[in-house]
Amino acid sequence: MEYVTEKIIRYVLSQNEFKTAKQIAANINVSESSVKHNIAEAKMILSKVGGKLLSVPGKGFILESSSSDIEILKDEVFKLINQSDSYVYRQNYILNILFMKKSNYTIQIFADDLGVSRNTILYDLESIEKWLDFYNIKLMRVRNFGLTVEGDEFDIREAIMDSNKQLMEFTSIDIDRPDNFDLRISKTFFNYFSKFYSDSNLYNLQNLLKKAEERLNTHFADASFIQLIEYLAILKRRVNEGNIIVKKNILSKYKSSYVEYSVAKDLIYTLFPITDKFLTMEIHCLAIQFTLYGCYDRASRGVYEEEYYIGLAVTLLKNIQNVAQIEMSLTDDMITNIANLFIKKQIRESYQPVPNKYLINDIKTNLSSIYGVVLANMRLMEDSFHFTVKDTDVAYIAMLIDNAKIEKKELVKTLFITSFDKNISVYLKNKIERNVHNISIIKIMEFEDYNVESFKDYDLVLTTVLMDNQTPIKISRRVDQVDLDRIQRAVNEKIQNRYRMTIYKQSLFDENLILVNHIFKKKEDAIKAGCALLEKFNYVTKDFYNVLIERENIVPTTIGKGIAMPHGFKKGVLKSGVAIIKLKNPLEWNEKDKVDLIFIFAINLDNRKEVMTLFQNFYRLVSEDGNLINIKNSTTSAELLEYIKNAE
Repeated sequence: MEYVTEKIIRYVLSQNEFKTAKQIAANINVSESSVKHNIAEAKMILSKVGGKLLSVPGKGFILESSSSDIEILKDEVFKLINQSDSYVYRQNYILNILFMKKSNYTIQIFADDLGVSRNTILYDLESIEKWLDFYNIKLMRVRNFGLTVEGDEFDIREAIMDSNKQLMEFTSIDIDRPDNFDLRISKTFFNYFSKFYSDSNLYNLQNLLKKAEERLNTHFADASFIQLIEYLAILKRRVNEGNIIVKKNILSKYKSSYVEYSVAKDLIYTLFPITDKFLTMEIHCLAIQFTLYGCYDRASRGVYEEEYYIGLAVTLLKNIQNVAQIEMSLTDDMITNIANLFIKKQIRESYQPVPNKYLINDIKTNLSSIYGVVLANMRLMEDSFHFTVKDTDVAYIAMLIDNAKIEKKELVKTLFITSFDKNISVYLKNKIERNVHNISIIKIMEFEDYNVESFKDYDLVLTTVLMDNQTPIKISRRVDQVDLDRIQRAVNEKIQNRYRMTIYKQSLFDENLILVNHIFKKKEDAIKAGCALLEKFNYVTKDFYNVLIERENIVPTTIGKGIAMPHGFKKGVLKSGVAIIKLKNPLEWNEKDKVDLIFIFAINLDNRKEVMTLFQNFYRLVSEDGNLINIKNSTTSAELLEYIKNAE
């Protein structure tokens, strides 16, 4: 299967409406002719697994299947995609070989094994090398030997687990999970584990871990339970291969309790009953894993500088509260949850509070504005965290904030001036409040008593009496539906005016920093174009582009709703500014996200208030779908800027 064919199939599986060859090409970043050349192969492959790709002249292509059929089709297609013409498959295959001792593989051997060209392997190795850097592992080319990797054993295990996890979502579900397994082991994980850890007995590992739970007097959540099982499977495999943790690592500076150490020791010697290997560091690392995945309360709190991380959690939440202007119930439990996340991430960077990509993307889609604000604020504080912020961390905190949100009704304070008697006036007041959203009639005033000076205490003034003053909104004495509709429009306008971006500054948003209806094949090209504008008008230095790309390789800055917000602080920034790119066609930002609107933030941290206000306005901008529709429909830079200036 050609790579273009794979991308076509992935794309049509994600769509539920007709797409032309031109639209498919724009979304998968290939030429229209490439789509037309490969569409026949895509049809053939889909037909092999029971799918039918319909072609209708003038409308395009669509997959003929129900939603349930599509899920089955995905399973079948992923079986085919998990072959050598898939980069994810090749990456996993190459890493599995390289992590073996003395693998002695050359580029040509990899090419022969996978049935691809040397150039394909060379291109793959460039991406793999960048990916390994995150784990402090170096890819080495040794003359007369081949390719090898150098790094600490603990870091290598972290990389193995993350590499394998990328394939979990592509694992076909074709084996039934036996009933005697713990309910925390899902059918997906059972199939994934059976295929990638066939040298381990999943049932035995789950029972060992359940016994450990009893002795630790704890119960691991489902995500923690399966991550610990996977850790044990990798530990068993690596030790059997002679790869043992002996050097100090990030976990060395933390202490476990006596109970945790004892449980870890007994578990490891159950896995290796007869061994002459020195496993002291292995025992220590496993004990800390127990702390990491749920026994935090048993740990020595002083070691983890709990107060420091609680302070960070409170600061982060208050910043987000100020930016998003949302009321939250900041309970001790919520603050402790976030502080614990920070502690666990410092212990182990690959810790995943949100365990799967589907849930991360679901949170992005449904909480896009909150996700964006959390992402920006966590990046502002990253130096204090002592770990690299990833999308799983952002999604987790966005979820906690949404759970803690207190619905706050926006009320427009209103004065009601009438000439009716008290009872009729109260009846009309109640009628208005029943039928008009977000209004609160604070006071009923008789016409004879009113004075213009009293108007300033209210957002809105209604009257059933003809008055010379133009401030009150005149409604009929009947207060009929026409009047109610008029009042509702006035209330809506008052609320919208509260949230207009009144502090718009030419220094931050500039028509010169806006590109409209441009086409880019890769996200790197789009980011480079935005950075070029910022550099041209003296907002950033030429190094700023590399700062953004380095961050994108660690955690993509998509926030849902087709928006990406690459952002950089301090490094390479001369003064604060925002470049905006509205794309003609959606761009594939990563495997899961397509983007048609890009905000590139260059942030100078010298003015903290300016930074917070900027993100506050950005949150308001992306929270309202009407704003985004206007921006995405704009045809010129001037029009787009005008929409931002008047965003509701």
